[in-house]
Amino acid sequence: MYKSVLNGYEAIIFDLDGTVVQSENIWQNAIRAIFDPEILSEKPYYGERGLQLRENIELIILKNQLRAQVNPDVYYKLIVGEFFNNFEDVELTPGFEELAERLKNEGKRLVLATNTDRDITLEVIKRLKVEKYFEFVISGEEVALRKPNPAIYIEAIKRLKIPKERILVFEDSQAGALAAELADLNKIVVLPPDLSPSMYGSKTRNFIGDFNDINDYIDVDADTFIEEFFSK
Repeated sequence: MYKSVLNGYEAIIFDLDGTVVQSENIWQNAIRAIFDPEILSEKPYYGERGLQLRENIELIILKNQLRAQVNPDVYYKLIVGEFFNNFEDVELTPGFEELAERLKNEGKRLVLATNTDRDITLEVIKRLKVEKYFEFVISGEEVALRKPNPAIYIEAIKRLKIPKERILVFEDSQAGALAAELADLNKIVVLPPDLSPSMYGSKTRNFIGDFNDINDYIDVDADTFIEEFFSK
């Protein structure tokens, strides 16, 4: 599977939250801890997977009708602080380091492209000691529009200066997958347990539960991998 799916690519672009690190629940818990339940709507809304924190705060304010009660900048700082207060709960996706080491040893170029703001991104990968794997990092604030707009992937293609056919993306969210699709990049999806493979577009080459699904099937062809993955 590894040879048939990853060979032929010179660069691999990884998303951060939900792909390289399992942090979505920690962010959700931070949001829930800061937003007072007493001011939320009867059916509270806590944001969407794949969107940047500021965008989720704006959506939460809008859908819970909190414009008069909430200062977005203050809540942003409080939520980020709560997230890092609980950083010990953030984990790398299983198998990432093993895969990253193998890819780097083979001379492949690894890039991180995330909607998350740059200062948060750099602190996360520093604390998890994985910054050494990435040739460069692109955050959502460095492009005009964040995912699901393809701008972040178009910028990555420009910096890499190689044909997009030689680039593979790892994503988990629908927003990120759509951004890669619109940039005409092939992708592998780290499939969240609550979402269907049918929601991820035609340029999805494979679905994995975590990176061990690649590390454990290095010598298995792609068709066998797909059959065994979906029979679990």
